[in-house]
Amino acid sequence: MSEEASMDQLFLEKVQSAIESNFSNENFGVDELAHEIGLSRSQLHRRLKSLNEQSASQLIREFRLKTAYEMLLQKVATASEISYQVGFS
Repeated sequence: MSEEASMDQLFLEKVQSAIESNFSNENFGVDELAHEIGLSRSQLHRRLKSLNEQSASQLIREFRLKTAYEMLLQKVATASEISYQVGFS
């Protein structure tokens, strides 16, 4: 059972890493994430839903929003500059 949990954890880390490396790209979406992970869009959706009850698009959007929030707290740039930096156009 712990081996399965560790495989799931490795998968989630791989997804998180892919999102982190591409979050500033406004064109990065579910299709690009699925391609980078090596799964089809539907396989990625099913696996993420079963592991953390979020779709891939929700996961990407949440990561961008959390990153933008942290940058706003640190006063790195203006809100509009930060929105472009995290991939919102």
